[in-house]
Amino acid sequence: LRSRLGTRQGRVEKGGGRGRPDNKNNNRDTGSARGNAEREERPSYPEKVDYNTESGELVVTLKDVEIVRVDWSGNMTMTTGGNMTEEYFEALNRALKPILYRLQKQEENWSITDGRRIMRFFDGVCMPP
Repeated sequence: LRSRLGTRQGRVEKGGGRGRPDNKNNNRDTGSARGNAEREERPSYPEKVDYNTESGELVVTLKDVEIVRVDWSGNMTMTTGGNMTEEYFEALNRALKPILYRLQKQEENWSITDGRRIMRFFDGVCMPP
């Protein structure tokens, strides 16, 4: 069974264990539909992310508006700068995605959720860690 799985001494080797190279494309863009879709999904105004090592703050900016600021203790402050548009909604969602939060809207109201709890969004809302 081990020889079929390409193992030696209990470890699985890359490439099947017989010196064969992997059949992976080394992350090259082959022009696949997925690669093209990823390029098309880029926003027209991409967010800028800055991390200040001295203060420990992370800031996400869109069009000169700091839409997200995370301080050294993990408190996260969010704002649209008064621009409650689809563009800012999507930018905030992209910023929230890595921490498993998301914005949702119901008519003109926005709210923040982690799937269990929900909180109304307003400019300057601060979420504790």
